[in-house]
Amino acid sequence: MNLDIKALQEELESQSKSTQLFLTPGIHENAKLISVIVKPTPTGTDVLEMTFEKDGKKTYYTEWLDENKTEEAKKKVLMSVLQVLRAIVPKSILDTMVITDSLVDFAQKAVMVLNGFKNEALLRLKTVYVKDKVTVPLHSRYIWIENMTETESKIQIFPKDMMAPAA
Repeated sequence: MNLDIKALQEELESQSKSTQLFLTPGIHENAKLISVIVKPTPTGTDVLEMTFEKDGKKTYYTEWLDENKTEEAKKKVLMSVLQVLRAIVPKSILDTMVITDSLVDFAQKAVMVLNGFKNEALLRLKTVYVKDKVTVPLHSRYIWIENMTETESKIQIFPKDMMAPAA
C-alpha cells in the first residue's frame, strides 16, 4: 500500500478544524439563538431548524414537523419548542401564544416570535451526542435550555446523556 503521509496529515488537520466549528457536549453558558426557520424538505415534511452559537461554535436543533405523529410524539415536539420559547421570550408575550393541533402552524408562530428576540437573550444550553452528532437533547423531559438570568441552573447531565460518541 502506497500512502501519501502529507495528504493524510492535511486530511487530519482539516477534520480537526471542522470539529472546532461545533459545540462540544456539555453545558454552555452565554450561547445565543442565531437562526430559526421552518423549511420544506424534498419529502414534503416541513422541519423546524434552530441554530445556537457560542464563541463562533454552533449546534443545531432540528425537528421534523410530521403531522402524522402520534399525539404523544406531537406533545414531545411542543414541549421541546416551548423550552426554547420560555428561555427567550418574555412571559407576557408567551402567555398570548395559542397552541394549535398543527405542528407546522405552531412552529411558524414560534419562528415569528423567536425571530423578534434571537441574538438578544444569553442562554445556558446543554448539548449531547445524538447518534454521531452533537446537538441539544431531543424530546428531553428535562430542562436543556434556560436564560442566563436564572441564578440556579436546572440543567443537569444525566447518566443516559451521551457525552462521548458511541463506540
